Amino acid sequence: MLRYSPMLETYWVEMVGNPDKRDKTARTLEKAAQTLETLFGDIVASERSGKNEMLPKIGRFSISSVISELRFHVRVIKFC
Repeated sequence: MLRYSPMLETYWVEMVGNPDKRDKTARTLEKAAQTLETLFGDIVASERSGKNEMLPKIGRFSISSVISELRFHVRVIKFC
């Protein structure tokens, strides 16, 4: 693993960009998640309680899934 560490660093920089860009992107994605949560708060609450399955039935992602995925990607970006 240590032998490949210089290549891994280059790989990560190419994959996720420089630290300033990563921070800005993470903040933007988190703000998007918060905006969706604020805008669709009632729908998210009903999805989490299992009462609203409308979007998955028509082949779309639920709002709560989109928010969850955005936050997952924020964690990945911050981890890098």
